[in-house]
Amino acid sequence: MVLALGPLAGGITTVLGLGGGLMLVLVLQVIHGDPVVAMAIASPALMIGNAHRAWLFRRYLPLDAPTTRPWLIAVGIGAIIGGLGAVGLPPIVLKVGMALAAGVAVLRQFGWLTSVPRPRFVAIAGLVVGLASTTGGAGLLAAPLLLSLGYEGHRYLALLSVSALVMHGGRILSFGALGAITMDHLVLACGLAIGIAVGNTVGRSIRERLSATVLSRLQSVTMMVMVALALGGLR
Repeated sequence: MVLALGPLAGGITTVLGLGGGLMLVLVLQVIHGDPVVAMAIASPALMIGNAHRAWLFRRYLPLDAPTTRPWLIAVGIGAIIGGLGAVGLPPIVLKVGMALAAGVAVLRQFGWLTSVPRPRFVAIAGLVVGLASTTGGAGLLAAPLLLSLGYEGHRYLALLSVSALVMHGGRILSFGALGAITMDHLVLACGLAIGIAVGNTVGRSIRERLSATVLSRLQSVTMMVMVALALGGLR
């Protein structure tokens, strides 16, 4: 399962620009029945995976943009706060949050939800996105915001990868401080991380060969699968 999930998660995010992390968390939640355990396993793997993806697209990282640094700082702070709160929440709260995150993904994919914060509120938006990482849906909120701020193509994917790297790092700090990450979790995370790196590399090649129409259709299918996984995890 680990050998299959890692490449799939990495490939989905690199090809489509979002969704791989949430898919991974949702599958792990269905397997283990506990969203905190799912995030404890997924976070280290996704942090390494996003670090690898950021490295692949490093020359496109928009560090000169005025909104990049306040965005990343706010995202990190939100992730730390959200991680501290997640461990103490009843599992059903996190499961419902994951289901809602998947639902938002579908609404945005089909154009039924298009509103995004204004650029001057980027720090506040980053804080909210960091907090949303508690339910695994941060990427789904970050994607339309970054696109609305003018980040496109490889620049968008580079910044999204660094944002996810910061978010997962903040969550790991919180989970580690509260003892929610064990050695068993880290062993599984290492296996997933290797697979994610493979998926990133293959996904970059695939992304460059697909048209915008095909990418949009793949995104729609992926979002519907995540909704099904999220609803299955509510049981």
